[in-house]
Amino acid sequence: MNRHIIVIGAGMGGLTAALRLRSAGYDVTILEARNSAGGLASGHQKGGLTFDSGPYILLDYPGLNWIFEKLGLDLSALNLKAVDPVYQVNFLNGVSLEFYRSVEKTADQFEKMWPGAGARYSFFVQRMTKLHDVFRPNLYKSHPDIFSALKTGAWKYTPFLFRSLSAVLKQSDLPQAVCNSISIWTHVAGQKVHTAPSPMAFVPALIHKYGAYFPENGIRSIPEFLEKAVLNAGARIQFQKQVKKIITENRRVKGIKIEDEFLPCDAVISNTNGLATYLNLLDETVPQILNRLRKLPLQSPGVCLYLSVDQKERTPYLRFLLPGNSELCRLFVNGPGKTARLIAPLLYKDAKAMSEHDFQKFIKKLLSETWWQSDGLTWKLLDVRTPERWGSDFFLYENSMNPVMTASSFRSGRLEHKSPWVDGLYLAGSSTNPGQWVSFCGISGILAADLVKQHLH
Repeated sequence: MNRHIIVIGAGMGGLTAALRLRSAGYDVTILEARNSAGGLASGHQKGGLTFDSGPYILLDYPGLNWIFEKLGLDLSALNLKAVDPVYQVNFLNGVSLEFYRSVEKTADQFEKMWPGAGARYSFFVQRMTKLHDVFRPNLYKSHPDIFSALKTGAWKYTPFLFRSLSAVLKQSDLPQAVCNSISIWTHVAGQKVHTAPSPMAFVPALIHKYGAYFPENGIRSIPEFLEKAVLNAGARIQFQKQVKKIITENRRVKGIKIEDEFLPCDAVISNTNGLATYLNLLDETVPQILNRLRKLPLQSPGVCLYLSVDQKERTPYLRFLLPGNSELCRLFVNGPGKTARLIAPLLYKDAKAMSEHDFQKFIKKLLSETWWQSDGLTWKLLDVRTPERWGSDFFLYENSMNPVMTASSFRSGRLEHKSPWVDGLYLAGSSTNPGQWVSFCGISGILAADLVKQHLH
């Protein structure tokens, strides 16, 4: 088969798309603007240590397993390590809650603090697990939305999708501290609980049913493994090749442009930000969606501090602080070896309004806080990434990661894997799938590749 596909970006979605297409015999070239693969799941070297760049910190095990099965790869090669406790949430009033793999152990902790809360938590997890199992098949479809649920016979559960995360948590009748701890992931994703989609409540179900895992050598080892598989399969990866334009004719992709060079192809899979694909890369505008895209709320990558640490205890793996007063969380991540990251999510509008002086003041405040500095911990700051640096280092659209996923955008569906406006254009990455897990990006690449095969066979 001589069909040539160009993949823009060697992130998780670009790598899985390339592998899927090579297995079907397509000629595949990946063009990556950076000098390494992995995108935001890649590594970062500083001070003789290698860190995960961020923001990915945990794995969706069933999703990652699905990817490796579809690509014919051996998941055991990643040497996944179980994380337990999975995460800890600290409050300014001294309360500290831990979420373990065991639902019983987690519920017992709540029961001791709030009599009756343990049973309510166990019931909540049981219910979310059932709903998760009903809706999960939609994750492996090219355009997951409420209508997919109708087609799979899950119609009686669809009212759940019309609710926000806050409504689901309110119905659980759990203590507010527990609800805040369950919804901590909305902080990381730049969401507000009252607008976040109901499936965010599935996180406890995933933790207690499948557990939480982390590759021995960090999240970065996943794209490193996939990159080797891509090259072994015969696909090409060209680094430091920033695509300037996707060239079309009568709304049909003809190729791409790098500087003054035109590269023809039969289709393009864009693994760069979906908004950037439509608003910046296409050589002709698509009026039907311009206003819609420009109105989407953006997610800031926040601030990340890379630390060299020495400590006696390296558990728990994830430690959060909820400062209160509508302030977003902080997160301390114990990485492999002597690496650690101190992450502070920021709302996009707040990050946009901050000056360099504001960021320096904010960083100084983060380093002075004591909640993450456990007994016996010594540390050294090696590097810092602010939103502007995230943008320049990773060629991000408007220094953002993705559009924020809200309950309404989840129901209407995110950006389609196959463009309905430009023939031969396909999208991969987290802007096309309802979630922020690194596995979701990989899943999106496979779904985009399958659509290419379907339309170019």
